[in-house]
Amino acid sequence: DVSEQMESLARVQQLARLNAVMSECNAAIIHCTTQDELFERIIRVVVESGHLGMCWIGLTDPQTGLIHPAHAFGQGTEYLQGIDISVHPDEPRGQGPAGTAVRENHPVWMEDFSTDPSAAPWRERAAHYGWRSMAALPVARGGQAFGVLMLYDVRVGWYNPEVRALLEGLAEQISFAVDKLYAQAEI
Repeated sequence: DVSEQMESLARVQQLARLNAVMSECNAAIIHCTTQDELFERIIRVVVESGHLGMCWIGLTDPQTGLIHPAHAFGQGTEYLQGIDISVHPDEPRGQGPAGTAVRENHPVWMEDFSTDPSAAPWRERAAHYGWRSMAALPVARGGQAFGVLMLYDVRVGWYNPEVRALLEGLAEQISFAVDKLYAQAEI
């Protein structure tokens, strides 16, 4: 079946791209000397080498619980202008993937914006850019989530187990690098 072969080839290519992303991000971890430099390199690599629509890293304000986009790259970064995201579960803007990922310190996968109820506050905004799926991966310091790595794409349902494992590994590597940078700053 030709369609099965094409699907299999696309899956292999996707995994190869994500493995390249991991390799490039590991190089960034070794060479970056500040958190800002690290985040800027990571999001660029994810979009360019991973062939994703947009990537951003948001940091949580400890006083307000709001997640503020710190670094963004890709198509439609204006999506983030005036975006309102919280970690508070009792607010609608805190029940989405980003707030949940930070609050619960685990990845959140949104396979389809148009059907996921937690996407309601951002659905119309995402549709404007054609995004159909999203991943929210916590970024931690000392094991405590303080930010989130957000990935957006036009494809639906592409976060298969292999992709999820690679992206979770990426978030863990970013967190490791943040810990390393903070440890070096304390010396």
